[in-house]
Amino acid sequence: LLILLEQPIFISSHSVSVSGSAGIAMYPDDATDAESLLRNADVAMYSAKESGKNGFQHFTSTMNEKVQLNMLLQNKLKVAVARDEFENYYQPIIDVENKKTVGFEMLMRWHTDNETISPSVFIPIAEHLGLIVEMTIKAIERGLHDVAKWYEQGFNGYMAINLSAKQFSTRPDFEKILQLLKEHNLPASCLRFEITEGLLIDNNNKTLDYMHEMRALGFKISLDDFGTGYSSLRYLKDFPIDVLKIDKSFVDDIGIDKGTESIIESTLIMTKMLTMDTVAEGIETQQQVDFFNKSNCRFLQGFYFSKPVNHRECYELLQKDWSYKFISQKDIVKTTLRY
Repeated sequence: LLILLEQPIFISSHSVSVSGSAGIAMYPDDATDAESLLRNADVAMYSAKESGKNGFQHFTSTMNEKVQLNMLLQNKLKVAVARDEFENYYQPIIDVENKKTVGFEMLMRWHTDNETISPSVFIPIAEHLGLIVEMTIKAIERGLHDVAKWYEQGFNGYMAINLSAKQFSTRPDFEKILQLLKEHNLPASCLRFEITEGLLIDNNNKTLDYMHEMRALGFKISLDDFGTGYSSLRYLKDFPIDVLKIDKSFVDDIGIDKGTESIIESTLIMTKMLTMDTVAEGIETQQQVDFFNKSNCRFLQGFYFSKPVNHRECYELLQKDWSYKFISQKDIVKTTLRY
């Protein structure tokens, strides 16, 4: 059936084709009445779509358990949003030149029923339910409250917020964000928005307008996970991008794959010519720090410096001198030998 369905159909001079996904439930093993059979076939069909579409899946009890768990999580998430159960965590971004914290990336955390639910689990559900916009605005409110306190401590950097493609389906609430900045007496430069290539791939006609408006209001835009999507160079040319973040999947290959190192070095040369800042994320080893330090990458972020922490632990990171993190093992050995 699927093979026949995807055969092209000619309408006038145009060829049109469609594909399908099929779910199969069998009587009596999967259900004993028509309503249950149809419901289980529907569950199997969605499983087929998740597997890449244009395929088929037989129903299994595991699929049903997954659906039930997903529904429970959806209901729990709705309650969590109403109760504002989420917390902001922050990971520092380090300036290689002065060895200071120049910014923080804000990451939402959800602690509920004595467990921590990963953002990779609850963010897609929040997007599906249409809750992500409300959650993000609340996160910005919490974040700007923290940033205002940091500014009182002498910090003049920024907080980076991740925006998903779902949040650009309509115009972002810039007025609300500007109002929050005014309430805390903060400049637009203290807030930076991170987007992924997925947003640029799936952009509608208004996406570019929204990004230009964002830039005109004084907000900088970072392109996150650079290199994991398609046509990245075209995006850098067509969209108002200020900062490029090199994805962790590239950083992980430093010291392992010379080809990847060459790609990173070429990217750094390109961003310099385009007058863009570059942040290497996912830094976890001294070898990676040495590589980017040598390659003149200005900003670094990762567990090597700090895991994401709550706002109470950020004060220490604001004043911290990260110089000791840039001393390579070779330098330590040389110093020891001279001593």
